[in-house]
Order: sequence, then structure tokens, then C-alpha cells
Amino acid sequence: MKNREILFKTFLLVIFILITSKIFAQEKYFKKHISDTIQKPLNSLYIQIGAESGGSFSINYERTILKEKIGVLSARVGVGGSIPSWSLSVPLTISQIFGKKYCLEVGIGCNLLKGYEGPGHKYIKGFGVNPLALIGYRYQNSHINFRLNFAFIKATWLDDPFFMPGLSWGLVF
Repeated sequence: MKNREILFKTFLLVIFILITSKIFAQEKYFKKHISDTIQKPLNSLYIQIGAESGGSFSINYERTILKEKIGVLSARVGVGGSIPSWSLSVPLTISQIFGKKYCLEVGIGCNLLKGYEGPGHKYIKGFGVNPLALIGYRYQNSHINFRLNFAFIKATWLDDPFFMPGLSWGLVF
């Protein structure tokens, strides 16, 4: 009985050593590969006119999700609207950003639309979902964000997608 107890305690000690060595290995990986991302700003808040806002304007929050050598993956959510048609829009996108300061941005997403839409200003009950793709130029340093992009939006009221240019600027923090 005593031998089994010693064997069990030895087994637990070996497992403990293996687990802690893995934890420290992950900490070294974290310091080497990911700490650079944490030191750089991960958030952006900006105003956008056109493009994926799907209307006149939107205020957007963007968060860097993943940073690799080839670029940055970011997610964006916004709230905006269109003054002439009195609609509310919520753009949701995910983008791959290539470059460090002067960047190429490509992404996909959708625009949730509530209110009046389309040429006849038809009222939408609930939210209309308009899928979109975007491509554009982006300048970003540690303080400001400037974007000039183009969105291809498949609106629910149109048979064919339409093209909408956009301009945005804001703060990085």
C-alpha cells in the first residue's frame, strides 16, 4: 500500500513539473511574439463618410485582433445613418491590413440597416442585412488614422451590388 502511495505522489510530481514547464514556455513565447502588439495601440475610434457605413456617415470603433509579420487583422463596429432617408446603419467588418504605416486594407462584412432604404424610401421592419466587401488605402501611426476606401455593397433593395467610396479619420489609442 505504501508503495502505491509513493508511486502516486511521484506521478503527481512529474505531471506538475511537465505542466509548469509548458506554462513557462508559453510565457517566453508570449514575451517574444505578442508583447510587441500590446505595446502598440490596439484601438481606433473614427468618423467615416460613405463606404461601408452604407449611408451618409458612421462613428466606428476598431480593435486589432491579430498582428503577424504580413499584416494586422482587425474587427470594426459602427453606428451611423443616412440623413435624407432617416435610417440607422450598423457596419460590421473584419479587415486584413497589409503594411505598417501606409497600408492596403481589404475586408468583408455587412451593414445592418434599420429605417427607410432604397430609391422609394421603403421602411424596413427589423434590420436589413447588406453584405459588403471593401478595399482601400490606410495611413495609421500611433496617434491618428486616415482611410480612403471603396465598398462594394449588395443592398437588399437592388439586384446588383453598388460601389460607394468612403473617407474616414480618427484617433488611435
